Amino acid sequence: MTWLALAAGTTSWQEAVEARTVSASGTRADLAELLPLWPTAGAGGRSADGQRLS
Repeated sequence: MTWLALAAGTTSWQEAVEARTVSASGTRADLAELLPLWPTAGAGGRSADGQRLS
């Protein structure tokens, strides 16, 4: 369920690491930049970076 929560954006990578529900090591272990897999709708139908969601 952790990966679904990460993909959907209901939990952050940092939260999952701190809760020890994910384990990753190496130079490319931080996946925070890649998650969530799709933007979540913010106020006014815009993503967190301000792009309009359709």
